[in-house]
Amino acid sequence: MMKLLILLMILISCSPTGNRGGRSTGTAFSAAVNGLTMNHFVDPETGNVSEKLSIPKNYSGNLYLAVDNIDRLSDKILFARLRFGKDRNHVKEIPTIIGYAPSIVPGQTQPVLILSLSARPFLSVPLEYDLFDYNTYNFTSNTVSIEQNNRDKDLYCRGLNLEDDPTATNGQCDGANDRCLYGYAKIIDRGLYNITNQQGLFPTGAQIEMDDLDGYFSKCLSDQATQVYSNQSFGLGMLLTVAGIDYTYRGPYQPVNSQVWAIKSNAIWNSQYGIFQQYLGNSRNIELGYESMMFPRFSKISINSGVEHVGSDDPGEMTELKTDLDNDGKSYWMSGCNLRVVTKNEINEHYGSCNVTADIEIFYRENGNEAIVASSRWDSQSRKVKLQILQEGDLSTSNGILNPSFRTCSSDTACADNECCFNGRCWSDQLVSQCGGTANNARPNGELCSDNLGNALDTLCLSQCCRGPNSGNETAGIRCRANDPSLGVYCNKPVGATCIYPQSCSRQLVTKERLIRNSNTPGDCEVRLCKSCEYQTCDLTSFTCQAREDDGTTIEFDPNNPNCAAAAPESSEWTCQGDPDYNSFTCP
Repeated sequence: MMKLLILLMILISCSPTGNRGGRSTGTAFSAAVNGLTMNHFVDPETGNVSEKLSIPKNYSGNLYLAVDNIDRLSDKILFARLRFGKDRNHVKEIPTIIGYAPSIVPGQTQPVLILSLSARPFLSVPLEYDLFDYNTYNFTSNTVSIEQNNRDKDLYCRGLNLEDDPTATNGQCDGANDRCLYGYAKIIDRGLYNITNQQGLFPTGAQIEMDDLDGYFSKCLSDQATQVYSNQSFGLGMLLTVAGIDYTYRGPYQPVNSQVWAIKSNAIWNSQYGIFQQYLGNSRNIELGYESMMFPRFSKISINSGVEHVGSDDPGEMTELKTDLDNDGKSYWMSGCNLRVVTKNEINEHYGSCNVTADIEIFYRENGNEAIVASSRWDSQSRKVKLQILQEGDLSTSNGILNPSFRTCSSDTACADNECCFNGRCWSDQLVSQCGGTANNARPNGELCSDNLGNALDTLCLSQCCRGPNSGNETAGIRCRANDPSLGVYCNKPVGATCIYPQSCSRQLVTKERLIRNSNTPGDCEVRLCKSCEYQTCDLTSFTCQAREDDGTTIEFDPNNPNCAAAAPESSEWTCQGDPDYNSFTCP
């Protein structure tokens, strides 16, 4: 429990961002709140912080999302809109509430946006994409273990266009060293290839009981250059003739919709971030690719003792039939297709199937308009926040953190004495900011705020800024310091200083393209080069300030057929070419 509380403390939101005056914000948006940043999710099962969270599609608990300064909107009824997939055509609108997470400091709480999934809204979202495993494995080791948990942090759902992929290092993702881990690519397991009708067979069974030739055609194939049948091997172009029909081996995978893949050319064969590592024959052809990164890359399945199966102690060498099982009743290492086949449901979703958010928006409605206060389409940090949904499964919802009663109500009188009615449900006034909040017993400016090792602890301060006199982590004079929100300046720590959220760090000038809405002409928008001051990132592994890197993205836009649905409003948070102060713009 203490670990969970410590990890949840980084959900803290700091003082409001000061706005630079003199710029139009558009009639449907609030100048005071647009441009907030989404930082990360908190895993509801482990309490770990992550920019990418994976949950089963039937999850019915709460999601916790850190959004800067979200407590400034405690008088609003907020919603989260999540668009899934390559075409953003699966849209879910989730009711949210601003809640409190307990702090390590006694009596102190911290605001967090809670997304209620009690109605299981993701059940209807199809899992039309696949996870790819980008863990690094040493296949020369006799003790190598291949990831089997589909919620692992290094699994990425390949279901997005490049414009929605925050990992893309090149706008085209076609070079040998490029990466785009969410970039759309689709392959499916393929059996032997029917030469007559030029179709690959689609396997329905695992690689067990391999003596029956007729039954062999229902089996999936090992992810390697040669295949095993009755302790004999055959490779590319070799024939098997059954009932007068010729079959051959053309690789274990069938590419799907390859003409619209986001990852292309040499990037497909990147040995660390690609789709395949090897190909059959003498030239690169995705129809003949093998050694894929599709999850799971190798697997062990439960089978009865004495059942013959294609497996090996070495997951890189599926070269023989095995019958003696491990002591735990699991098979030897088998190709990953075996787990995909045995977990496939009636709509062809398997253990490695997934979908992923293309973008997330936080908004409220007022006077018939929507006020979008945070969007992953506007902000480079928010763009990194992704939710992956997976095949139905179990996930603990009983961790006791921020669990509301979900009792419906129309007024406070329908709730208990220690609850209030907000957005149609009863919520504890100890957990929900809209009920009035709880006490904050953090330390005022000037008080010491380091731990016993001399590390600065921002969470001990009312200002949420703990540093030495020169903005760093000096060993002397580490005290709670005042912020200057009128200048948009908070703790202002340099690169390398400790942090628990980006606002602890200094801001840097960022120049990038934005799709901007014209507030004077409804429905009109244009791509403009804009400058903004964005906080350096707070690395959630080392908890240190890191300089932002150029994400290298450009915006595809047809001025003759503009799509302004994702356009950002004009904002005091940035200035664009053509604005009077563009050339003189600097960070405070």
